[in-house]
Amino acid sequence: MNVAEAARDNARSEDSMKLSKGYKVIRLYGKQYISAHIAYKTNDPNVWKEYRFNHWTKRHKTNGPLACFATLADAKWYIRNNPDPASFIFQCEYIQSRDTDLWYSKTRYKDHKFLWKPPSTRTADQIRILSDPILL
Repeated sequence: MNVAEAARDNARSEDSMKLSKGYKVIRLYGKQYISAHIAYKTNDPNVWKEYRFNHWTKRHKTNGPLACFATLADAKWYIRNNPDPASFIFQCEYIQSRDTDLWYSKTRYKDHKFLWKPPSTRTADQIRILSDPILL
């Protein structure tokens, strides 16, 4: 690898570590906060990721990226179109993923790909919840 290629790889790595702000829709399931969309798609707790205040949640090795919304309006749109009294919106920050598809798997393959993504969906390798639930 020459110097120019090394510099490009380093720049890509730094870009992927930039923090962005967004909004995460999370469902209260028992005493756990989990992704509302995954909870809606599967009842398999091995696929779920738990979210906690001020704690980085990382994507699972065998699953696709985590997801959040760029705007509060789109997070509200998601809740209006997927009504669930146990779902809440939280402000978050995230590290964007290079993956653009959303999927989960019980194996190491993309078993269940989401063909449809709500508006302004952002894919993330890590998400941290920054606030209490936003009152609607």
